[in-house]
Amino acid sequence: AKGMPRPAPSWVEVMNHLPLKSSMDLIGVHSKFVGDTLDHETYDDFWKAMSIQEKYGDMDVAAYHLTGWYDDLTSRSARRSTTG
Repeated sequence: AKGMPRPAPSWVEVMNHLPLKSSMDLIGVHSKFVGDTLDHETYDDFWKAMSIQEKYGDMDVAAYHLTGWYDDLTSRSARRSTTG
């Protein structure tokens, strides 16, 4: 909130807190989006609504794929550049 000091939590403690969803209580900041992502542990309709993965076939535009060694999408970028 405006005018309120930001909490200074121990992020190690927050990330190691289980269940993870209640870790937001430790910092006193609640995010509906974070809560929703933690409620959807599998690739379900929640994730599909945000994904363009299943829409690649509908796209007809040039794309420049840039990725890094530790990027979690490295294999997907390489696969998309070779399969069209």
